[in-house]
Amino acid sequence: MNNRSIIKRMKIILALLGIVMTAACTPTQEEALIDAATKVSSEIDDALVNAPQLAFAGKVTSIDGGRWLNDYLVIVYKDGEEVGRSTSQLGEFPESGEGKHDGLFFVKIDNLYDLTAADLITPALELAFQDAQGVVGVKYIYTWLNEVPPGYRFNVAVPSKRIGYSLIILPVPTTELPADLLDGPTTLTSGDMILASNGTAFDLNTAVPTPVPVATTAPAPITTNGVNWTRTVTGFSGNRWQAWQQYVENQVSGITWDQFKDDVLIYNPDLEADGYVFQAGKQYILPQN
Repeated sequence: MNNRSIIKRMKIILALLGIVMTAACTPTQEEALIDAATKVSSEIDDALVNAPQLAFAGKVTSIDGGRWLNDYLVIVYKDGEEVGRSTSQLGEFPESGEGKHDGLFFVKIDNLYDLTAADLITPALELAFQDAQGVVGVKYIYTWLNEVPPGYRFNVAVPSKRIGYSLIILPVPTTELPADLLDGPTTLTSGDMILASNGTAFDLNTAVPTPVPVATTAPAPITTNGVNWTRTVTGFSGNRWQAWQQYVENQVSGITWDQFKDDVLIYNPDLEADGYVFQAGKQYILPQN
């Protein structure tokens, strides 16, 4: 019997106990018992609904799009601290519908903040399931990145929690990486430097290919005063004022410069670490109507 089946049975047992115990309680005791049972029931419901893990999957693809590449290290960071890694290899991600293939990476991390797909500023789906006992839940929330090249960086903002995730595909195969980086864990610093636990550094800007477009669906609109932070921009370099002038001013209504300069940091969590300067090799999220 799995955990969710056990949880479902616990709820039934709690309900039966409540009926028996309230019959022998004073009104005050009965009220306290009902409050406690309601709290436990709510916690059990959360356990059934909330996804225990977040997942990132895709194919590491050569810069010319000709081959899917194995033996490339993929690392996921939360606010610069490593939280998960995998190596691209022959495998299958069932939700992609593409069967077995080379270059597959699949990184799962704990969903410590009980996030839903709606919390992530990126295309994300919840993998739901129903077991033999009829218990319905969410296995994990996943993002499928399809084909991405070595050296690619994918950022995920979570404004509701003031946190951000970054997925990094190292630009060279594992056979060319320092042993210290292969052992982990690592830290992602400003300026695209990866630091091993002993201080060994790896510069991501060394021989990093230009990213190719990610084949995926558009994120669900996240609207504030008619402004949707769903526009993705790559190839831009400059400060926030220059980004405002080029992409927002006289183009997007319902947002002021003061709002933009603060909100752009929420939706692009690594921008502050880069000295508030946009990097041409990275992807950013900007507002649109």
